[in-house]
Amino acid sequence: MSLVIHLANSFKVKEFSDKITQEDIKKVFPKLLWVLRDFSLKLVDSENNPITMNEYLENSLKDVKGLTDNIQQKNRIRKVLRDFFQERECYCLVRPLEDEDELQNLENIEYNKFRPEFINGIKEIRNIIDNNIEKKKINDKFVNGPMLLSIAEAYTKGINEKGIPVLQTAWNYMCENHNNKLISNFIDK
Repeated sequence: MSLVIHLANSFKVKEFSDKITQEDIKKVFPKLLWVLRDFSLKLVDSENNPITMNEYLENSLKDVKGLTDNIQQKNRIRKVLRDFFQERECYCLVRPLEDEDELQNLENIEYNKFRPEFINGIKEIRNIIDNNIEKKKINDKFVNGPMLLSIAEAYTKGINEKGIPVLQTAWNYMCENHNNKLISNFIDK
């Protein structure tokens, strides 16, 4: 969550604008799928009524009362998450294994040894991603793998050189980089 706060303070959407609109945010930030692994809590509200996984997430993102620095910091993180990820979904997974020793060596355990509830949960998450997650678009253009890599390079370059990457500039950098590769491929043929 701290990373989200850091990101919020570390980028601009447009070169000559400090004002970020909700529409700008929707264009940049994807739907948030928050996966909670090793979830063991009961899904109930403060009055012990059953709630859904999404209701659990929304309850977790509500501000809490208090004036300490710690509470204020946590509320800032909650606000940034609510503001930046306007579409959110939560999925809770049980622990993949019961045995503590096996949990410490998880990468060497065969998938079929995991708890059936965990395997079913993974299948459901894959289904959610396959069926509900929209392809990334910037300026009404779908972003493919190489384009996404160019944008990530532009963000990294912006952070390393200026300290604050500009999303619009990153898009322009990606377009220019993509066009240069197309021209290079055309000339080489």
